[in-house]
Amino acid sequence: MTHFARPAALAAALKPAEWDVFFWTPKRFHVLLGDTAAGLGDLRTLDPDAFLHSLANGGVLYTSDVLREYVQDDLAIFKQIQPDLVIGDYRLSLCISAPLSGLPFASIFNAHWSPFYRQPAVVPELPVTRWISPRILNPLYAALRPAFFALHAKPVNDVRRAFGLSPLSHDLRQIYTAGDLVLYPDVPEFVRLTGAPEHHHFIGPCAWSVHTPKPPWWDDVMASSQAKVFVSLGSSGPLKALPAVLEALSRLPVRVILSTSGRAVGGTPSNVSLADLLPYEETARRSMVVVSHGGTGGVYPALSAGTPMLAIPSNIDMHLSASLMEAAGAGITVRVERASPARLQDALERLLGEPRFKQAAEKWSGIITRYDTKTIFPDLLRRWFARG
Repeated sequence: MTHFARPAALAAALKPAEWDVFFWTPKRFHVLLGDTAAGLGDLRTLDPDAFLHSLANGGVLYTSDVLREYVQDDLAIFKQIQPDLVIGDYRLSLCISAPLSGLPFASIFNAHWSPFYRQPAVVPELPVTRWISPRILNPLYAALRPAFFALHAKPVNDVRRAFGLSPLSHDLRQIYTAGDLVLYPDVPEFVRLTGAPEHHHFIGPCAWSVHTPKPPWWDDVMASSQAKVFVSLGSSGPLKALPAVLEALSRLPVRVILSTSGRAVGGTPSNVSLADLLPYEETARRSMVVVSHGGTGGVYPALSAGTPMLAIPSNIDMHLSASLMEAAGAGITVRVERASPARLQDALERLLGEPRFKQAAEKWSGIITRYDTKTIFPDLLRRWFARG
């Protein structure tokens, strides 16, 4: 969902009188777009469940065969649209297809994947972390990380060679940020970079919210004086942690608001109000704590709302984002392997009872509101096109 929502926010920032926006995304997202695009297309992508399974087991996410198919699809889209600029969010084939077509492209990636960010060594959830402590594995992961990055970069470089292009780098982060423009959907105070070049730009958190009717229970729940906790593990968070989350919350005097993102969650306790999709930032603003997977798709709207977070990360991207959130003082992280009801209850009681978390979240809310993507992004494009 994050890789759809950020381009959707950018598309919404571009006024139709000035820009023609053509949006290619899996068809399941089209209903969420409204009138933000001059043209819509169905983009073929990996099956989400297969992607998450590979991610959870440390596998290579995009093989050479997949990337070749993506490149051919990209080229067909470019021929149809003839764009002046291509923008992609985690579409690794664009660093092959765009140069082949002589087109400039912009890569959307969080700044914690920038080569100019000192990335901490945090081993993600892997089969081995279920029986060896991540604290023991972190130093080993730091030593092996260049090899892991090279392994994931290899298919991109192989396909570039197959199409007559030179390889980019063995460092996966260089491939992620290989665009003519690099767009960080972040704020610079939150992710500190050192020595980033001029074509790297912070564009704000790309706030985007789904436009769907509020559920029937919304008014009654929001009118209640009972403390509310918003739980949203998104489309990629560790759903296996949800039973422990709900058990921990059932022991506390709170009302739980659960967004499932369309995923099957089974039975829920009586203190839970449930919906598929909810306006994230609005719901967070009316809650005392947000429980999330810790990815930036949850962190930024929670902090924008001034609400602290309990993060339960699993994959590496979530861990990196959650570590930034915790370092900012705005929440607590509990690894998914350690997410027992007792540990989660303890973290929730701290977040609900210690004012410092709320104070930190409110401080970051003030910082984040200075970065309006709807203004920053069109201004950036105007300057970039004006330079030719």
